[in-house]
This record gives sequence, structure tokens and C-alpha cells, in this order.
Amino acid sequence: MKLKILQTIPLQSFYMSTQQCKLTGCGQAIQYVATFFCSFNVINSGLEYGWTSASFPILMKLRSFEITSEEGVWIATLPLPGAIIGSITNAVTCDIFGRKNMILFSCLPFTIHWILLAFANAAFVVYIARFLAGFASGVVLSAIPMYIGEISNAKIRGMLCGIAPLCIAFGVFLTNLMHLFLSITAASLLALVFPIGCFIGLIFMPESPYFYLMKNKEEKALRSMKIFSGSEYSESDFIRIKTLLKNRIARKKKA
Repeated sequence: MKLKILQTIPLQSFYMSTQQCKLTGCGQAIQYVATFFCSFNVINSGLEYGWTSASFPILMKLRSFEITSEEGVWIATLPLPGAIIGSITNAVTCDIFGRKNMILFSCLPFTIHWILLAFANAAFVVYIARFLAGFASGVVLSAIPMYIGEISNAKIRGMLCGIAPLCIAFGVFLTNLMHLFLSITAASLLALVFPIGCFIGLIFMPESPYFYLMKNKEEKALRSMKIFSGSEYSESDFIRIKTLLKNRIARKKKA
């Protein structure tokens, strides 16, 4: 009897549509969640930018090793060449490895940076840490706007991309606040929450559908677009994006 009833039910009824299946497409909610975890590494950049003013007076007085004025200048400026190299690296590699993967990769130098600062016992260790932080910031501040811009819909794209300056300002404020009450070691270890949190949260997010289409992975691109678009998914939009990317690739080959 049960078998007969099952046989009369259309097979399609066992599968939810894209609009019904929240796991397949949560739309704007997933876009907000992805942006939230990306913002962790933008806050990391703010922590790094504000670190010199917050910790250098403590570094001069409380550390077991001496920091000269010349070494202080290097500590303050080394993130800048690191950021230049990081942004160039991302420009070259983001179309090879993907936007999300480059953001995940940036968590590694950020993590090493905070560990080195926490246990530094010589000026050259701080040099390495600061350069790594600049490199990671260069990657982050070029990869994250690209990723958010490609996964978000037009209605909220400007707002989500505009969160970066806010996160940087918050990071600068936070690092100064932490160093008012914590030692350099404790503040550095506490800051590890941000790269680790970014990695754990973002690893479960899909890659940009644009990147998948660039790599001719249409099935993955379609799945990614459905997840990020949810009930607003439109096949015509998918075809339009696919056509635009093909035309852009064709123009590059001609050039």
C-alpha cells in the first residue's frame, strides 16, 4: 500500500525548488555572512596600521631588548613595501587561485605576524612581523572588495564594499584600546582571533561565481550564484554574466 502511494507521487516533489531550499540559497543573508567574516581580516589591517602608535612607547620601555630611533623608523615603515608587494601579488594570482583562496591565504601571514610580535626578542623579528602584516594587508585590501563585489547583488553591493574603511578605523581604535590595558604579548595573542576567525568562517563560503566562470566551471558557478542569490536568482543574469566574461576573455586574447 505504501509502495503504491509512493509510486503515485511525482519524483520532483521530493526536491525543493531554489526558492524553497534555504540551504541552497539564502540570498542576502549569505552575502552578509561572507562579508562579516571578510571584515575580520580588514580589521586585522586596521590593527596593524594602528600598532605602531599604540605599542611603540611600550616597546621602547618594557621590552628586554633595546629599540633605537632608526630601528623604530623601520618598524613603522616596513608594512608599506609589504603592502605594495602584497597588492601586486594578489593582482597576479587572484585570477589563478581565486578571490576567496587569496583571502584565506592572507590569514597565514597575519597569524605569523601576531605570534612573532607576541614573542619577539630582537628588532629584526619585529621587522619580519611588520613586513608580513603589510604584505597580508596588501592582499586583503585588494582581494576582499573584489570578492564582495562579485558575490553581492546591486542593491547592497555599495554598502557591503563600503564596510572596509569602517573596519580599518575600528581596527586602529581597537589596537589602541587593547594596549591601554594589555601587554604587547597579551594584545598580540588576543588579535589572533581575527585571522583565525576569518579562516574558519570563510572556508565554508563558496568562491565567487565570476571566478568559476573564468575557469569554465559552469556547474560550480551556477551553484555559487544560486547560493548567493537565493530567491532572486535569475537564469538570464547567469547567461548575461557568462557572455560578458567570454567577451572580455576574447578581447584580452586579441590584445
